[in-house]
Amino acid sequence: MEFPTITWSKPQYDDKLYGLKIKSKSDLENLDGYYALDFSFAETVPGIASCFNTDADHNKFSKIKYVKNPGSYFYSSKLQIDWAEFEKTEFHLSICAKNIKVNNCYTNIRYDIDCESLEIHNCIPSDTELAKDTVKENPYGKVRANHSRYSRFTIRCSNQKYQINYFKSDWFRLGITGDPKMKYYEGLPLLEGNGNGLSEAERYKNIESVKLHASRFYHELAKNMELVENNCPFDYSHQNPLVLMSVVQNMIDQSLKAAESKIANLESKNVNLEYKISQLTARIRDCEPEKVIHKIDLDELQIVISKLKKVNIPDRQLLMVDIREFLLNSTSF
Repeated sequence: MEFPTITWSKPQYDDKLYGLKIKSKSDLENLDGYYALDFSFAETVPGIASCFNTDADHNKFSKIKYVKNPGSYFYSSKLQIDWAEFEKTEFHLSICAKNIKVNNCYTNIRYDIDCESLEIHNCIPSDTELAKDTVKENPYGKVRANHSRYSRFTIRCSNQKYQINYFKSDWFRLGITGDPKMKYYEGLPLLEGNGNGLSEAERYKNIESVKLHASRFYHELAKNMELVENNCPFDYSHQNPLVLMSVVQNMIDQSLKAAESKIANLESKNVNLEYKISQLTARIRDCEPEKVIHKIDLDELQIVISKLKKVNIPDRQLLMVDIREFLLNSTSF
């Protein structure tokens, strides 16, 4: 799934798609020429959510088709969002968009997602999803039932406005009822209807191409199916997921990459500043002080004094500004 390239700057008269980084509610007043909005810095800004609810004026947002880190602003919105991107933030599925891409996020699965295409990579469940064992009572006593093993890594799809047609993930599966009709499915194996086990190959019959991330499959594979090695860094045999070094290292790498970029930018500015200082130093060295500073000799000073004595300034003191004006207007220099 190829997302469009966004230029995050002021719109120009060309063929590029321009985006605006929202930092305050006033940034939404003038959106002429913009195709995308970035809400990465707007999570704590009050009043923005009301701009996109069902009662909002959608006319001025009608040309916005791409949103980045939108939170839950567009879950109940009537706007037609074609592209939604989540990166280094919380992804809690409260969004309705045609195409969704999620990278390097932590998931908080509370609602069903509604989209046509979904890619989710390198994401881990948030702490709020580390559910405790569920205790159920039956005639024979209390039984512990742990459903979080599967549901924690399941992205549920509602199929209300859109019909899911494309799914690709490294560590997650799609949660969907019935036998889904799709073009492409890649991820963990689908679950049975009760959510307690893996589905048989029959559930994949209406999917054109299937790639399951699993070391083995307990049923016979159909022609449209293949297995790939599961690289999920979680221990499925335990109640809580074990986050291995690959995930932690990825977060460290992302932070180091951002820090290196800032350092490189500062070094570039420092080199530019050193160059300007060297130019200024060279100009000072090349400058002849005799041509800049006017040296007045004794005869010239006496002429100036004699002219000042002739100035008639009754009943007031001679000010320094008057002397300066006189010297500037003097023809003796």
